[in-house]
Amino acid sequence: MVTVAASEGSTPDDAGLAACNPARRVSTTVIPMTVTWVRHCRPSTIVDAPPLLKMRDFKPTVRGTRHHMHREHRYWADNLICFPCAGINAAACLAGSKVGAAPGCDRQPALDDSHIVARSMRHVQGWHAPPTRCWALCRGSEHYSGLSMNTLRAVWIETIAQFPTYNELLDAGLFYNKNDISLPLAPVCLASHLAKVRPSISFTYIPRRMSHAAGDSVDIEQSMAGFDVVMTGCSTADSGDARRILTAAKKLGKTTVIGGIYPTYCPSVVLAWGVADYVCIGEGELSLVRVLDQIAGIDPQTQISGVITPSNPKPTMPELVDLHQLQSLRFDDFVLQDSSQSVGSPYVLASRGCPAHCSFCTSARLYGHSYRTRPIEHVVRELDLLYSSGFKRITLADDTILGDPNWAMQLFRQIADTNPGYRLKVRARADELTRENIACMVDAGVQVVQFGVESASNTVRNRMGKNLAAPSVENAYELILANPELKANPLFMLAYPGETWEDYNKNLDYIRKQGANDRVYTYLSFTTPYPGTVFARGLNRRGGIFATKELGFYTNKFPVYIPRELLGDGFDSALDELVDSYHKLCDYLNQYTPIHSRIPAPFFDHLDPSPTGP
Repeated sequence: MVTVAASEGSTPDDAGLAACNPARRVSTTVIPMTVTWVRHCRPSTIVDAPPLLKMRDFKPTVRGTRHHMHREHRYWADNLICFPCAGINAAACLAGSKVGAAPGCDRQPALDDSHIVARSMRHVQGWHAPPTRCWALCRGSEHYSGLSMNTLRAVWIETIAQFPTYNELLDAGLFYNKNDISLPLAPVCLASHLAKVRPSISFTYIPRRMSHAAGDSVDIEQSMAGFDVVMTGCSTADSGDARRILTAAKKLGKTTVIGGIYPTYCPSVVLAWGVADYVCIGEGELSLVRVLDQIAGIDPQTQISGVITPSNPKPTMPELVDLHQLQSLRFDDFVLQDSSQSVGSPYVLASRGCPAHCSFCTSARLYGHSYRTRPIEHVVRELDLLYSSGFKRITLADDTILGDPNWAMQLFRQIADTNPGYRLKVRARADELTRENIACMVDAGVQVVQFGVESASNTVRNRMGKNLAAPSVENAYELILANPELKANPLFMLAYPGETWEDYNKNLDYIRKQGANDRVYTYLSFTTPYPGTVFARGLNRRGGIFATKELGFYTNKFPVYIPRELLGDGFDSALDELVDSYHKLCDYLNQYTPIHSRIPAPFFDHLDPSPTGP
């Protein structure tokens, strides 16, 4: 056995598979290596060898081998070098053959799935793989084809929101989903990526919302049995349930991983729960692979981009995912037919991010302040798969489908050429809509176009950073309603900072005017300062009042914040006026599109007015 100390920060070219630079050593990991036969060479004799097999800059201790290694030389393995790498067997990748059948060598050491086998280049003919490939395998790169892994068993347990945004509503007109049940887009994305780069990892999903809606309860602790890693994701409103899941997991000795919008904005808060081993920030595909590699012992690096841990609590920026490197989503491991009973419309993301800079939006940081599109053929394939599984209405849940107009037109045209009969809901900015793209949407089967208005006041919209002129809003209504196949789904936000009662009432009048149409499905929301956002921190200094710090109500359907400009007669009076006017507006709009619900009573039992938010 050769004992080698591997340092943090070593690179494939500098260190090879297991070598290190003692001068840069920060922390060490002992990597036992079995060396069958080591030949002592001068550096000049191996100058053309792949750098990952040049072991230098270290002085290991050799036990039971024929030669001692010295720091001033580089070494070449005539036969095989084996070292543990948490269950990966890379012979097929590195040598182009299966384990035990490497060409050109008469020595076949005893191998099992706990070793990587590095083949001497002297015995491999036709070597064309890049020299960093083996190192990349150890670090969890996507070069994973042909490997076998001792199964790491991971389970994603879905959270349940205390107050679902859509309650019992299952409305085909708006593509709503009963009790906020949907196909789990985040787990589907992660599972699809893992199936490509770590095919032997077992990934299971527990759909608790579907079970809950059916009147069945899921025993959280029992659902974790037999798994090594427990994962979940959450928004602000269901963060309490996510904490309960992780707490149960830690009691059972599981490794825990969490991601989502709330951990992205409040990673330190989530870490302070004391039950999260890994908190992922932003997009999860790249981070999760490295997290699982580290859990399995494959990747020794202690700091993972976009991930914080108890030992590394300082957040770092995550890497952006190249969407063209991801494969088309696989829904085959999820129960699609059963979902169709509660899911009015599954979600598909054709792009990520938004080029706009609205101050209230939480999407920008989640997607790294970027806008990226997916391969059109992947999107079309997923739409067809969902349709074949029984879904007739599908939502393209992009922040804006028209962020790249040329790409969007190509997407709609391709959908139009192949659409077997599904109908779509899309979202776009009002000022992005044109006669041409509306016509393409209609041809593609679009039935609902959602767009943000937020306020009838230009002044308030400018405060939001919306940069949306009134003519653009009017034009959006006209373009959509001019096509009898389409429904308009405008979004409005009430009680925004800086909004006066005059602005507020003007907004309600405009909503009533535009909403008196059975093809206008208005979405009403209250301004919601989500914890951890720049928007929320700014409101702590504006003199408004946070009605409650109970995060279960932070869904945008509760008046959790009242701006200073509406507090002239005090908090109680302002809240009463907001609630009363909101309920009257809901009753009015329900005459045309019965989709609006009153504020649930439990909200008023949790009032705790404060000038600062949670």
